[in-house]
Amino acid sequence: TLYWTPETFRIHDLPVDADQPQLQVSMERSMDCYPQPDRDRVLRAFTLCVEQGVPFDLECRFITAQQRHLWIRTQGQAQVCEGKVVKVVGYIADITERKQMEEEIRSLAYFDPLTALPNRRLLSDRLQSAMAGGQRNASYGALICLDLDNFKALNDTHGHAAGDLLLVEAANRLQHCVRHIDTVARTGGDEFVVVL
Repeated sequence: TLYWTPETFRIHDLPVDADQPQLQVSMERSMDCYPQPDRDRVLRAFTLCVEQGVPFDLECRFITAQQRHLWIRTQGQAQVCEGKVVKVVGYIADITERKQMEEEIRSLAYFDPLTALPNRRLLSDRLQSAMAGGQRNASYGALICLDLDNFKALNDTHGHAAGDLLLVEAANRLQHCVRHIDTVARTGGDEFVVVL
């Protein structure tokens, strides 16, 4: 038997009965809010906690009753009596805002903000990975370096907004010319690198 607190109902976007401090729910209802593969992770962790007393602490994707997509942290701790698990006490917390901030920081660290292409840092990582894979598999790749002719003249005569549009369009066209396993990166002003 599972019991939810009013806060758990709020996270699920379900109405709260203020007269009852805890409300009973089915295991299926409790698991329905986790999309795969997170549902299997939570179910495995919960089962291990119930059967062997192993605590869990997971961050998972979560879909509320109103179809809002969240990130939650769920923790569980077994209460043991005479060597047997008699209860699992746990909680869930909405960590969506934190996950969004982490993704924004990651994006700023590894992607060009204008074109959304990988920047120099991510390019370096992918290039090293491609070179290591080439050595392992005795295969070859190619590195293409290019820049846009007369880009400074365009910026000077039509303004930076027009230059930005050209860079975004160039990035889109380059991405459509390569396979999904290849990397197109913007390394500076009007400079692009393609790793094939």
